[in-house]
This record gives sequence, C-alpha cells and structure tokens, in this order.
Amino acid sequence: MSKSRAIPLVKLGEMQPGQFADCFAQLLEKKLGNTREGKPFYSCRFRDSRRIVGVMVWGDGEHFEECRSNWQLGDFFKIRGTLTEHEKYGPKFEVDQLRRVQERDRDDGFSEWDFVERSRRDPETLFAELCELVRERIADVPLRTLVEGLLNAHTQELKPLPASARHYYPFAGGWLEHTLNVARNCLWLADQYSARFPELTPPLNCDLVLAGAVLHDLGRVQELEPALPGQPYRSSVGGELFGHLYLAHDLIREAAQQVPELKPELRD
Repeated sequence: MSKSRAIPLVKLGEMQPGQFADCFAQLLEKKLGNTREGKPFYSCRFRDSRRIVGVMVWGDGEHFEECRSNWQLGDFFKIRGTLTEHEKYGPKFEVDQLRRVQERDRDDGFSEWDFVERSRRDPETLFAELCELVRERIADVPLRTLVEGLLNAHTQELKPLPASARHYYPFAGGWLEHTLNVARNCLWLADQYSARFPELTPPLNCDLVLAGAVLHDLGRVQELEPALPGQPYRSSVGGELFGHLYLAHDLIREAAQQVPELKPELRD
C-alpha cells in the first residue's frame, strides 16, 4: 500500500460514513460461510478501541486465500477503503487495499494500545507523579528505597497494566491510575488522623501507610499478562494458582533482601 498525501490516515473510530481513508485495524473475528450458490466467503470484523466494522472477503476476491491461510485473530492491518453504515448490519468497510501492519507504520502513529481501552491520562505522567509522591512523602530512607526499587524494577510492566482483568480499572494504565488514587486518598486520611489524634502511641506511621498503598497491587505484574499485543489482559498461571496478594508478598520480601537497613516490622 503506497503512501499518498491525498488519502488521509485516520483512526477507524473517527471515520465518518462515506469517508474514504487509510486506517489501522485489528482482526477481531473471522467466520467462513457460503452463498446460496455455494461459493465460499469470510465474514470478518475489524476493530479499534472505539468502533467495530464488518468486512466481507469473497471467494473470488484477491484477499480470500490470504485470509483463509494466514489471517489470525489479533493481527493488525492497514486498510484503505470506505466506511459505510448498513441499515441492518451496522458499520461496514468497503476495502480498496489491505495489508498487514509493518514496523514502518509506527512512524505514522500505529500503536497496539490504540486497540484497547486505556486511561485518559498519560502513563508516563502518572508514573512520574507516583514516584514523586513516594520521594517526597516517605521519609524513612530504607522504606523509600524498597518502594522506589520495586517501582523502578517493574516500570515497563506497570505503565500499560490494568488494575484488574475485569472488575475495576480494567484498561491499559489502570494500575497506575488506581494506585495513584489509592495512595493519595490513604495519605490524606493518614494526615487527617495524625492531626486529629496527636496523642496516638505509637504515632500513626504515614510512611508505612503510603508504602502499603503504593505496593498493595504490585502482584498484578505477575498475575496479569496480555493474551496478544493490543488485546485485554488475562490471568497468568501464577495468577490463577496464587493471586496477586501472594505474588506481591514474594516480590516485596525478595526486594527487601537488598535493603538490609529496613526494619523487620516495616518489611512485614
């Protein structure tokens, strides 16, 4: 598929009915069928995070053999064609040209994360805010070292991670959004209780509260894994067997071995 400035490259979910354009799409469904005359066809569905469209691949068309033998669910494609709205079957895409996504398409803005729900906030910004909160509010140096070390060790896994597979914040960047919200809320409550009950003995350990809030869902990095790039996460074998709490327990205790100055009661 050659580049042409006359043909716009737009997101599938932003196309208007009747618009002719290039877009990136992910194969969601492929079903083999036959016409009344017995001729084979594939009824396919392609998607991004905002729209699903139907595409017919006819037996006498140029893409049929490739579709039959090589197209796999989850594959990404660059498609040129016209979006239409069928009265009965909904959004359809009349294909003019179609090919698999190539590495060079990233220069035009292709990203697997355009095909899943994701946080409205930039994960880089969320991660930086979480690290800043830890750096500024955990005064206990060994405890801060432990928390920062765990965040840094799992930076790349945490940024796209959902908070859960299905129940809350189940989208890319959800772990960061959820964890940052929990950390801020816990810290606010700890500050309120510390100010209201200064006679507490021992005093409320706000450092420990914040550390616990930041690390409470750390085990998700081993519990969840993507089925395919750009597809929702699912439970790993370890996630099914142990769950994120036990996995986090092991991650934290292993990391704590590298911080011998950490008080045992804080580690526990």
